[in-house]
Amino acid sequence: MKVVLTGTTGFVGTEVLTQCLSQPAVESIVALSRRPIDSVNHPKLKVVILEDFTVYGEDALKELEGADACIWNLGITPGKNDASNPEHLRHVSIDYTLAAARAFTSSKKPSASGNQKFRFIYTSGYLTERNQNLGLWFASDYRKLRGDVENKLIDFEEKHPDAFEATILKPGSVLGKNNPIPQALYGIIKSVKVNTLATALVDVALNGRKGKQTLEPPEIEERGRAARE
Repeated sequence: MKVVLTGTTGFVGTEVLTQCLSQPAVESIVALSRRPIDSVNHPKLKVVILEDFTVYGEDALKELEGADACIWNLGITPGKNDASNPEHLRHVSIDYTLAAARAFTSSKKPSASGNQKFRFIYTSGYLTERNQNLGLWFASDYRKLRGDVENKLIDFEEKHPDAFEATILKPGSVLGKNNPIPQALYGIIKSVKVNTLATALVDVALNGRKGKQTLEPPEIEERGRAARE
């Protein structure tokens, strides 16, 4: 299987890349990046430099041919969001994501795995809000904009039912592998460990969503646990 990755230098993306490199079923990895990834040198990995994530030139599309899935970890976290520049958040969150969906669909060719639909796995957040008319008490613009990305991916699948399958994971807080959740907070904090999230993301890329289009922390934990068994 050929898998496309984004955000491979980030917290979640680094773990996803590590697991893809060690996964025998993943035979080829294309990492879309603004700059070279000097920290990893592996025969399965091909880094494609994109100066603008809304523009996929002929060379980039050529590299995407035959890809089966993309695990999309490119975005702006709440802690890094500049509230004074909402257009930048919209550009990265919506324009980048939809440009990728169009590029992957246009470049989808028959692959060795025989997958007919391109699997797009999007890492979102637990508190994102799809209802654009709902009043929210905090971080309203950020949460609704991220929810609108989800809406647009769902709509894109509905418009391309034979070519595109979108799965959305909403993990909430993502913890380090060795970062325990205090027992008293179980059921209160919607958290998953980064390795569990990465395992679930890779499993959806390999095997499809198997039912629910949106996975929240309990489903992510279950999917990750089942994939490890």
